[in-house]
Amino acid sequence: AIELADTTITLPQQTHYNLSHNKNNISLSFLAVDLQYGPSIQYRYQLEGYDQAYVYAGMERTARYTNLPAGNYTFKAEASLNGFDWFALKNNLSLSVAKAFWKTWWFFAAVFLFVCGVLFALVSMRIKKIKTDETTKRNFENQLAQLRMNLLRTQMNPHFLFNSINSINSFILKNDRHNASGYLTK
Repeated sequence: AIELADTTITLPQQTHYNLSHNKNNISLSFLAVDLQYGPSIQYRYQLEGYDQAYVYAGMERTARYTNLPAGNYTFKAEASLNGFDWFALKNNLSLSVAKAFWKTWWFFAAVFLFVCGVLFALVSMRIKKIKTDETTKRNFENQLAQLRMNLLRTQMNPHFLFNSINSINSFILKNDRHNASGYLTK
């Protein structure tokens, strides 16, 4: 019999069981039928893929495994009357324990892609902020340069007018009416 999550199934209903990652505590019962020597039969078992060698069970006919890791296993049991000559029981049982979804390659790939996406978004936001700051700084500098230019122009206009009037005055004082009139026209 096999116990899966508080359910007992008598073999040989099926020879392969698929277990989820959280239903990985099992108890396997086995029996060699011999009417004459039944009470003195000794057992050993092995869960291939988990046990390195056979586990001697004495007269105990149950094997218990808790927290089996994900993988594929084959359960084998043997019986003996003298402890030296071992005979394999007929029915071998194969088990597959599924990986938890957070231990699968696609989950790691999804987490990796998510982290890369978040990092890309953060870098993109940082670059956008730097560009925005640079644009703001450039606009401010352009406005400052424009204001300086306007200030310079306003300072130059009175100076230019003063020089022009002085030149015209100079032509008038020299009685050079022709140059005075031309300069005034310009």
